[in-house]
Amino acid sequence: MGSMLHAIKEAPLIEARDIVLPIERHMERQPIEATPAWERISMKLFIKRASTYCLSISLVFLMAPLACAQNCGWSRIDHEIGYSESGVWKPAVYRDLMNTLTLAQVGGALWEGADSRIGLTMWKGIDSQLIGAAGAEAGKKIFRRERPATENNPCIWFRDSNQSFPSGEATNAAALVTPYLLEYGEDQPAVYGLLAIPAYVGVARMRNHAHWQSDVLAGWGVGAASGYYAYSRDVPVLVSILPRGVTVGLRREF
Repeated sequence: MGSMLHAIKEAPLIEARDIVLPIERHMERQPIEATPAWERISMKLFIKRASTYCLSISLVFLMAPLACAQNCGWSRIDHEIGYSESGVWKPAVYRDLMNTLTLAQVGGALWEGADSRIGLTMWKGIDSQLIGAAGAEAGKKIFRRERPATENNPCIWFRDSNQSFPSGEATNAAALVTPYLLEYGEDQPAVYGLLAIPAYVGVARMRNHAHWQSDVLAGWGVGAASGYYAYSRDVPVLVSILPRGVTVGLRREF
């Protein structure tokens, strides 16, 4: 015991500075960088948007198998509304509107190019419409749902040559406007007025007895998902494929 006490007495004293100084030097060599506030805010917005769109699309497609069950699942919301193909409900009216907007977008993208904010958004809008069209067409081939115009029964699925689910024109309208909502909605809230376009087209398709309510909802979901995917890409698909001379913008030539 005496030898142990002697060893303790002879041991060198450790002062606090001998511990603190090495730690301070280590911290100086490896500084901790804080995440900028703007990056944190941007990440929050991204997560919020992604969550909203993913939830919407998940609900639509989780309900699709239920609709095929014997009780038709969501058929309670599906019913025929007052038929009309006149005035603003005339198919030529909303189709001409969509064709005009699509051509304006293509022309604007070719003129502006992909290097400006509006030009890049236009190219993303073109991608969105193409992706949405492919998705809607695949859904039609898979589900083969009966249209209201042929039989007033929303429970008829998987019949040859029937293509009611989802609505292709509702998909196209939602796919067209979604990239603009995501790009400009935060700083220019008036852009959300573009939502009137898919709303109008969807209601018109139901008034024409071309689609059930769930067809239109699914079409909006497919279009929104296509728009979100196209918007989330740094380089639009078409811009990565087409020659630089096409996507640089015609206005630079004049």
